[in-house]
Amino acid sequence: MVRKKTLDNKGSALVTVMVVVTFVTILATLLLFVATTNYQMKQVDYGNKKNFYAGEEVLDRLKAALIAQVAAAYSEAYDTTIVEYAKYSNPDGFSPAERIAVYNREFVCEFRELFAERAGAENDRLKALRSLLPEEYADAVVGVEDIAYVENAGYIYLTGVRVSYTDDKNYTTQIVTDIYVEAPSYTGEEVLVTKMNSVTFVNWEKQ
Repeated sequence: MVRKKTLDNKGSALVTVMVVVTFVTILATLLLFVATTNYQMKQVDYGNKKNFYAGEEVLDRLKAALIAQVAAAYSEAYDTTIVEYAKYSNPDGFSPAERIAVYNREFVCEFRELFAERAGAENDRLKALRSLLPEEYADAVVGVEDIAYVENAGYIYLTGVRVSYTDDKNYTTQIVTDIYVEAPSYTGEEVLVTKMNSVTFVNWEKQ
């Protein structure tokens, strides 16, 4: 009697199962890695955006403080211009253009004086800017390159104002900008009060 041989597939089935399990494990690991990386990227992006808005808040507060400086400077400048105008026996001899020149000069001089008081004897521009802000925001202003006063045109130009904000998770955002401060428009007859538009950020850059 002849016995028929049968193939034993137990070994190949085990190998197949192991290959499938390994493949599924690798795929699951890859998907988990991608999901984790994506989550971390979103967290970093969220932190950056949160810091960016915090840095913007510092600049907004600085702008509001500079607008207050503008208000004080233009009030003094306008009063001085009126006094200078009254000195002339013939008002027609004091032309609108001359009144504008006096107003612009007085505005810039008054603003410079107010700023110098904040800068102190050492003429520390950074100290002056920081003094405009509440204590919790002051340290975020970390630099200012220069400040130019142009009396005839009635404007002040602060260059390289740098804001750096770091939150409790060590996310840091830096913003560099120039700040253009202009006297409220004066026609030679009246002041067009546009103090809100007198402070402008230019050459704004996030780093």
